[in-house]
Amino acid sequence: MSELQSFQLVLPPDLGEADREELLTLLRTQMRVEEHPSKDPTLVAVIAFITQAGQVADSLSKMAALATLIYGWVQAMRKKGKQPAAKAGRAGQLPLNLANIQSEEEVLDWLLQHPPKK
Repeated sequence: MSELQSFQLVLPPDLGEADREELLTLLRTQMRVEEHPSKDPTLVAVIAFITQAGQVADSLSKMAALATLIYGWVQAMRKKGKQPAAKAGRAGQLPLNLANIQSEEEVLDWLLQHPPKK
């Protein structure tokens, strides 16, 4: 299994423990997730790695599933009356502010800016 992509997710301090764990649990269904200390002790930085187990199509399926999971989490947060202020970032790419996303396609488009390779 090879590492395909990674991105950093910065979680704000006002994100409750249950909401944070829900997001990390969802991410772990499709990726390897590592928590790292942030320079700002009030933030949690998470590095998420999408791994490629087989063909590129498998990786694209994982990315599509991941986009669906992330957008589902955002919708669940909004139904609770919360703004999911977490931000995803990756070198050479504009960050993705989860509070502003309007569709899973938007998440998938962001993930695919660095598509899987053969």
